[in-house]
Amino acid sequence: MNILITGAQGFVGKNLTAALRSIAEGKDRTHPALSVGELYLYDLDTDPALLDGYCQKADFVFHLAGVNRPKDPAEFMAGNFGFSSTLLETLKKHGNTCPVVLSSSIQATLIGRYDSDYGRSKKAGEELMFYEEKLGLAKRFQLAEAQTAELLSLMEKEGVGGKIREAAKELLETVGG
Repeated sequence: MNILITGAQGFVGKNLTAALRSIAEGKDRTHPALSVGELYLYDLDTDPALLDGYCQKADFVFHLAGVNRPKDPAEFMAGNFGFSSTLLETLKKHGNTCPVVLSSSIQATLIGRYDSDYGRSKKAGEELMFYEEKLGLAKRFQLAEAQTAELLSLMEKEGVGGKIREAAKELLETVGG
């Protein structure tokens, strides 16, 4: 399975990449059913032209990229909604309807203190994904309740990197890695 990871240099992206490399290199044999092929790592410093090839070849996408501390609040929408749109358009261009795991935030609920530029940008990204799914142009992978709880609790526990690795492996096995 070829996997595209956006936001690959972020905290979750780095740990996910390390876990998947361990599997690909045969160092981690705890998930024998999971076959990791190419890892396409995309981040702010990646040549934007590479996204086209990555989207053409990806069998699975972890969309972790996002903006959360910009100098200008307008960067929230450009980074969180704008790049999600670019990613989905590029996948569509190649007829690629592979599963996409979208990293979002509780702030996308826009409830109370979460009604912010950041929250609105994350909500817009979520709504875009749901719209594309309804059109049959993208697939959204619904996490099982246990997987969701595991991902949500990553920051609350010690050994966060290990938790990310385990959650990622189980998620990929679930979708038929």
